[in-house]
Amino acid sequence: MRGRDLEEPGCIKSAEELGAFIQTVGFLPLFRNRIPGFSAEEHVPANWWWTEIEAKDPWCWRMQLSESKDIAYGKFFSGCAGFVSRECFPMFAAARRQGYDFDSRADEGLTRPDENRIMKLFEKTSEWDAHALRQASELNKRFDVTLTRLMMSTYMIIDGFTQKINKKGEPYGWHMSVYTTPEAKWGYEAVTSAYAIDEKECINQIVNRIQLHFGADRGDILDYLQLKQG
Repeated sequence: MRGRDLEEPGCIKSAEELGAFIQTVGFLPLFRNRIPGFSAEEHVPANWWWTEIEAKDPWCWRMQLSESKDIAYGKFFSGCAGFVSRECFPMFAAARRQGYDFDSRADEGLTRPDENRIMKLFEKTSEWDAHALRQASELNKRFDVTLTRLMMSTYMIIDGFTQKINKKGEPYGWHMSVYTTPEAKWGYEAVTSAYAIDEKECINQIVNRIQLHFGADRGDILDYLQLKQG
């Protein structure tokens, strides 16, 4: 892991500080990537990961922040996990969806059958844990890649984590992602509020914001975020 020393200026030492940083920068992958500084990993102590000490483990912080009313968490960055602030999510959705709600995209035959099967399950139940969703969708080996595609296109997010419950009512095992739609978390009007903005302008705003905070090359940002040149 590549992080910061505890005494280094800008070192993030809590979930609250990481949440505030996400709110400031707008977009933040969880792990290091081709854009220097553009990750949570590079701003937290390197030896704090996977300690299972909730107050000092960024792996635990991501679970806490996924439940924040002001942050979306999911596989948004080249199929890898990261965060988008509530303020920036409408621009991100407009750029990734190209103005299509999922139903509209499906009606025009632009979605895959596996994606349709997953999204159909959310019409009656707004949240599904990974285990239940895998069973209900019956996608098996195609399950993970289908969810990643839905998160990359901003139709799905992770809204917390949970564990299985034993016969005594006690949680056990690995934490599982809880999936929902951004519309269920924030409301349709909020999520789609940037649809009226030109797609190229949304992309420009995203790129400009990332450049402001991380000084990255425009082409690198577009390539990493898998956005068309605006």
